[in-house]
Amino acid sequence: MSIRKQAFLTIAIFALVNIAYAEAITDHERDEAEAHFADHIVPQNLHNMKSFPDGAKGTFISEYPPRMAGDPGDPADPQFLPLQSEYCYSDAIMSAEAIDSIAYLHSKKSTIITRATFKVNGIIKEFGNLSVNDIVTASYLGGEVTENGELLRVENLGHFPAKPGSSYLLSLKVAKTTKNTFFLRGPLVELKKNRIVLRGVEWLGFKPGTTVEEFQNKLSSVVHTKPCK
Repeated sequence: MSIRKQAFLTIAIFALVNIAYAEAITDHERDEAEAHFADHIVPQNLHNMKSFPDGAKGTFISEYPPRMAGDPGDPADPQFLPLQSEYCYSDAIMSAEAIDSIAYLHSKKSTIITRATFKVNGIIKEFGNLSVNDIVTASYLGGEVTENGELLRVENLGHFPAKPGSSYLLSLKVAKTTKNTFFLRGPLVELKKNRIVLRGVEWLGFKPGTTVEEFQNKLSSVVHTKPCK
């Protein structure tokens, strides 16, 4: 077989694998996601919102998960409480490679939800029987869709589109009824060569270039010092 044919076959197989994962959003998935994000949705039709400079209708949002309160943690370590909160509020924490993502409009047209599919590369906080190489989905607010010829957009700070083939650190809450289905808690933290890449200055006190091992060791140290209640 020629090199050109081999390359074409490899691309074709990769495309077929991605198509296999890019399943349509079911009514059950939609209902569960809309219920999960209910407290973060403004009851306004995206078609009626102001336009972005490129003409897309929509809005910016900043969705952050709850943090622990009323406990000073370790005043000598400013990372202590945020890290404990990240660990204890998350059902699973992992590194994973993005396979695909699908954005869809809320049934009331008030926001956009994106469901991204990932392959698990490493597990930092275990959940059930979840294993390396398992396929999971993680949904979050934000994304773009076109309806009736009009481009709609919801930009969510820290929730950038998951790029197929790229790796990320994910902090997740589990969906109640569907196996290996989660909701993203924090931002999509991109990884390159097993190091954190950030669009902002830092995340939970970690700066760009921090390795996954350094993150995991710091997290383990915090949880060992003060376990979840």
